[in-house]
Amino acid sequence: MKTSTLPAQICKVVSGLSYLLLILTLVTFIILRAEVTGGFPFALLAINIIPLVIFIPGLLQGSDRTHAWLCFVVLVYFTLGILEFFSVKNQLEGLLITLFTTTLFISSTLYIRWHKPEQV
Repeated sequence: MKTSTLPAQICKVVSGLSYLLLILTLVTFIILRAEVTGGFPFALLAINIIPLVIFIPGLLQGSDRTHAWLCFVVLVYFTLGILEFFSVKNQLEGLLITLFTTTLFISSTLYIRWHKPEQV
């Protein structure tokens, strides 16, 4: 049985919020970029969003293993955010992606640390 301390609960909320904000940021900027170019890139949305959506059931259950795997996947998005930040046109997008991925990584790591099995 898992115990849930207050810091673990806070980290779970913060990681869930930054997870949703990361998805919303990606969707928003992909759609805005598509309006400028004149198309709607379903493939680009799928490639960017599906790897994150896979983790929803485990995050809702509060699984430590899901949070650990999400930390690995988020590193790819962190790299994307850094690359976008140093491009001339997409600095805001890069800043937001980097901010949300960093927050998600740290809060998920702390959630795993503080969400321990009950000591007997």
